Amino acid sequence: MGHVHPDLEPYRAHFASFLEAVNPELVRAEDVAWSETHDYAGSFDAMLRVWLDDEGKPTPDRSGTPHLLVADWKTSKSTYADVALQMSAYAHADFIIDPDGNREPMPEFDGAVVLHITPEQWALKPVRIDADVFDVFLTLRKVFTWDRETSKTVIGRALAKSTGKLVTGTQRRARQLESLAL
Repeated sequence: MGHVHPDLEPYRAHFASFLEAVNPELVRAEDVAWSETHDYAGSFDAMLRVWLDDEGKPTPDRSGTPHLLVADWKTSKSTYADVALQMSAYAHADFIIDPDGNREPMPEFDGAVVLHITPEQWALKPVRIDADVFDVFLTLRKVFTWDRETSKTVIGRALAKSTGKLVTGTQRRARQLESLAL
């Protein structure tokens, strides 16, 4: 990597430390997860192969069991639970679309991880992407569709309505005061 702005140097150093400590294989990066079934798409940060021991800890010498993981990078103050919704959507999508437009089935993932990097430290955290989490994502997807589309179609034009001018309570009181003043 070439010159890095001093403000970004801690992030670069922590990412390099992660690469050394975990030694993942980068399988894919920045491809699109596409779901025709559920009508969504998004681009995931990475698909990694990580070797883990029996306790689920990375083995940088790759002596453990390989696991295919969908991965996301976060540099925010904390890691937030909604990352599980995002990552479950990626993992349960129908296809991957690469930069050349090629389409292939989404592979089965062994899990998901988020790499959280701040200027002070880094942490690789497992993220649930199981059916329960994906069901919540799908529910929120339906709410999104309701809000953006369906809700605009549920109330039709008036079948009948008054033809006179609507008079509010404030207007009636003002008229009564005027008539008393005369």
